[in-house]
Order: sequence, then structure tokens, then C-alpha cells
Amino acid sequence: MRLLEILSSNKFRLTRNFREGTIPPYAILSHTWGDDEDEVTYEDMMRGLGRDKPGYKKLMLCGTEATRDRLEYIWIDTCCIDKSSSAELQESINSMYKWYQNADVCYAFIEDWLVEDDWADLVPLGQGENRICDNEIMTLSNEELLKHMQKDREDKMNPGGKNNAFDGWVQMDDTHSANILEMNKDIPSFSNEEVLKNQEKLSVSFEEDQAQIPDSSSRDGQIKKNCPLKWFTRGWTLQELIAPRQMKFFDTDWTFRGAKSDPIVASWLNHITGVPVQVLSTATADALKRCSIGSRMSWAAYRQTSREEDAAYCLLGIFGVHMPLLYGEGSNAFMRLEEEIMKYSTDLSIFAWIDCSKQSGIPKYRGIFAPHPRFFHHLLGRIIHVTGSSEFTLTNKGLRIDIPLTHPIGAAPELRTYASGVMSLDCWIDGKIQGIYLEAMTGIYARVLSHALIEVPHSATFLQIRSIYIARDLGSNEIKMYHERLEDGILVNFQSCAKGCSFFSTYAWPSHSYDHNAFAFVPMLRITDSPYTAFLTVMVTPSIKSEFAGLQFVLLVKFNQEEFDIALYSGEAEQKIYRIAKSTSSLRLAMEKLSEFHSKMSQGSVCAIELSSPLVNKPVRITATRMLRRGPTEQQPRFYRAIKLELSQ
Repeated sequence: MRLLEILSSNKFRLTRNFREGTIPPYAILSHTWGDDEDEVTYEDMMRGLGRDKPGYKKLMLCGTEATRDRLEYIWIDTCCIDKSSSAELQESINSMYKWYQNADVCYAFIEDWLVEDDWADLVPLGQGENRICDNEIMTLSNEELLKHMQKDREDKMNPGGKNNAFDGWVQMDDTHSANILEMNKDIPSFSNEEVLKNQEKLSVSFEEDQAQIPDSSSRDGQIKKNCPLKWFTRGWTLQELIAPRQMKFFDTDWTFRGAKSDPIVASWLNHITGVPVQVLSTATADALKRCSIGSRMSWAAYRQTSREEDAAYCLLGIFGVHMPLLYGEGSNAFMRLEEEIMKYSTDLSIFAWIDCSKQSGIPKYRGIFAPHPRFFHHLLGRIIHVTGSSEFTLTNKGLRIDIPLTHPIGAAPELRTYASGVMSLDCWIDGKIQGIYLEAMTGIYARVLSHALIEVPHSATFLQIRSIYIARDLGSNEIKMYHERLEDGILVNFQSCAKGCSFFSTYAWPSHSYDHNAFAFVPMLRITDSPYTAFLTVMVTPSIKSEFAGLQFVLLVKFNQEEFDIALYSGEAEQKIYRIAKSTSSLRLAMEKLSEFHSKMSQGSVCAIELSSPLVNKPVRITATRMLRRGPTEQQPRFYRAIKLELSQ
């Protein structure tokens, strides 16, 4: 650590680098930077320059105050760090919290605090022009989530619109050419970029969001009364507020305005920043650890930094972690911070963020990590109790966690699957247990409804604990790849069931071959000319008591990019399909055997089976029809093949 030695009221000298254990008592300055050319730099001090710069006044004021406190050394970030050395800069940022914590006293120079303003006149974070959006927590109740799940299922099951599920589709008969590419040659279609253009419009860049949080002073230096003071809105000053044991505040004229140790001042600081009084007054690691991860993130929600990566780096000390600095990585720095925190904590409130963009601008799919501290703005000042302790691991596939999912109370059987559900965060926010809603995207889960947390009822029924993977982050490329896989797939439309029944998929083979949320067979890789074989076990489930309950059959599909064939099986044939799939060690060999089995029993483009129920005399008829779409719609992914399932007597 390099210090400034006070030689006189206006003269200073840089010291050598002190090693740990040899650092003399010192005062430290907390301030906001002006323009680069106005601040005294390390190079200026080495060359004996900088006295004519406006920033030199801060050195003199700080030195004079330190002399009054009988200290011979001061530390100021603008001129005590050699920023031309990346190694020194990295060490300094990782040590910054400790340096403020070990200082004998910290002077907070709030340059835009006018002499006539008192503590009561200062604007709290999140108010006035510093406001991001409503500070209320958007929470979906059990009933609201249930309505969403039901509507989402209806929308996905009706690709042609609610009134006609297959409007714009044609039945594929035995004589019709199955060359889909030739069929769609002259038909207008939407590219992947067009399918995703809405999401690309909705994504909000960091720079645009930063523009929503204006600086506390205008370009001409006039103070904006409807904004918090600039010192309170900067990212780096958060740790400078919390870490020091002794802290004195000074206004624009360097007039003393109070000390952090004063209970009245601490109360005002809590009102302005949202940081609890206990944390401010004790400045200990234990006091910080008693605050949840989500709470600590919220303290930085309304603060800004000059560089995007510093939104993460300025919080290292708040969470007691260290990590290398990689300027240029953008928002990935904040996700790396979250990953580093998770190595030492089981606190799931780190996932209790909500997207603070306008709801029309929120992507449907998001990863598990928040891209910026502002996504925790709704937790500022909230009472949060973390009750759970979950084990999780970060992998190259995403976050692996062993946890049960739950569904809304009253959800129909076809909605109670592992394809979607609420992951409880095991934390109470304002007296309610909160969770987040997840959907599976062909083998990995993504967060949806990210504009809200989900209230978990006390009487909620949880599914069996199982390992799931949740995407770390989902950008436009990942979503594009997901839609490309859907385009190679085949939509399964559970079109019609009699007497209040519905079709319910219970098992898919291979396990990742069927997307339960998109209701589609999706190849594990982009398919080629080689046929790909998969099957789905379907059960008839009643929403009310019905004589059709428990009926089950298998839908077998063989397809490549141009053709596809289907068949329905039950009874002994169904059991043989299971045996082939489960007893064959090689996936490719199992597909070949199923393909041969299917070829011997092929039933054409429209196939049907009859199932018998002990509760009804008349057999139940299940019909499956191959469908093709003449023109894709903009509202749905580019499915151009589908299977229509129907139940009748």
C-alpha cells in the first residue's frame, strides 16, 4: 500500500509501498471523481506536478484535517495507485475494502452538498430522477400463476389460433410428397432473425439503462434538487461508506456535517442509502454476513459506475470475495461476481431479482443470474429472512441444483410436470415465501416471468427432489439455437379429449428428445438425412372423475429434415418398445431397432388404435394425423410439421 506523507499544508510526498504489518496510521478520503484532467494522478505526484489542478484542493483539505487528527499520512485513490500497472490496479481493487476498513478515519467529501442543506433535505436513493421503476415487489399469487400456466398451454397447443388450432395447415396423406423443403419453396417464411427480432428490440443495453439513472449534477455544475447527491449514487462509495470504523462527512465548503458513529447520522444514512444502521455503526464482517445476499445487492441497485465492469468490482469487499479484473468483459463481470459469491454461500436470495425493464421489454427466457445490481432494487429496505440451505454447483452446462419444484394449488395433472414449476428460494420477503418460475428448454431450465417473484403457498405440494440444470445466461444466440432446434422438430398437438379429459405426456425417449414446454419432438442435435427415432408415452388424465382415466399409449416418430412417419402402439407392442429402449446399451443401435420395428408395423399418415377401459363398454379411439403447415406464423416458432392427436368414442 502506497501512502501520501504530509510535509506541509500544501505539500505531499509519495511513500514506498508498505507491506502488510508495516503500514503506519493513516486517513483515507472518500470522494467522487471530477473530469480526468482535473484530478491529481500518480504520474503528477511522481513528477511534482498537479498543484494547479482543481483536484489538488482535495489533497490539501484532507491533509489539513488529518493533521488535526494527528495523522502523518493520507491515502487518496486518484494519486496513490499506479493505474498504468494492471497488476497494481488489480491488487488495489481487491484490497480496497480492507484499506478503508483499516484506516484510522475516513473523510467523506460530498462536493455537491450545499451549505444551506441539512440531512433532512437530502434525497434518498430510488426517489426523484434516481428512480428506476416502482419499488414494489411484483409477486404473482397462486391464482395468477395458475391462470398463466393454463393460458400458456392453450397458446402452445393451438398453433393456428384459438378458434382453429390448425388454421393454415394441411393433412399429409399417403400420396403426398413428404419433401417439406420443396413444399415450402414458394411460401413466405420468417427467418430466425425475424422470429427473434422482438426479443432483440426488447433487450435493454447497459448504456441505455445507465441513462435512466441520471447524475446528481448537470453538466454546468448546477445541482438537481430532485436527485440524491452524487456521492450517494456512485458504486465505489458504497464500500467506502460501510468499511471504515470512523467516518466524518464534509460538505462543499469542507464544513463538518457529522460522523457515522452518531446514531442520528447513522439513521439518516440508513434512510438515504437503505444500508441497515447496525451495519453502518459496527462496520464488521459479522454484521454484513447477517444481511442476505439479496439485501446487500439492493444497496447497489441505484448506484452507477463509469465502467460497466466496476458495477461488480466495487462490490467485492461487500461480499468478502476476490476475483481477477477483466475490463472489456461487460456484464459478464457481474455474473462472475455472483458465481464467486455462490462458492461460499447457500443463500438463494441471490436469485430473488426481478427484471426492472418495462414489462413489454422483458425477454421471455432469462438465465438464473441477474445482469446488474439494479435488478435487486425492489429488495432495498425489505425485511428478508433466509431459512433454507441448498447445495448447488456451477458446471459448464449451467447451475446444477438438487431441489423440488412446486406447482400452483389446483393445477390440473397435465400441468404438474417437471417441464415447468416454481423453485422456492427458501427466503421470506416481507413475511411471504418467494420463488421463481422455471421452464425446461430441451434439457436445461430457464427463468420465465422474470418481471415477478412467485409467492409459494404454505400448503404447496412439492415434487420429488431431483437434479436440474438452470442456464447461467441466455442471450439471443442461445435463444436462436433453441428455435432452430424447434424448426427441425415436430409439434404434438393434444387436440381433443372427451368429457373433461386431456392428454398428458408421462415419458419421452430419448429423455431430451421431447420438449414438454414446446410440446414438440426436438432432435438432440441438428438432424441430417439419417432418420431419428423417438417415442412419447401419453396418458389420458381427467380433470374430473372420468371412465377414461388411466388409458395409456405410445406415439412413435421417425423423422429427418424432409420426412416423418408416425405410429400408435399399446399393449404388448408398447411393452416391446420399452424393452428395446431400456435394454439396448447404444442409443444409435436402439434407434435402429425401433426403426425396424416401426417399419414392420407402419400405419401410414393417419393412424388409429382402440383402447379398452373397464369402466366403459364402448372402446376409446385414439387418432394421430400428420400435418404440414403451408405458411409459418410470426407468433410461433417455425414448426412446419405437426401431429394432431384426437380422442373419440
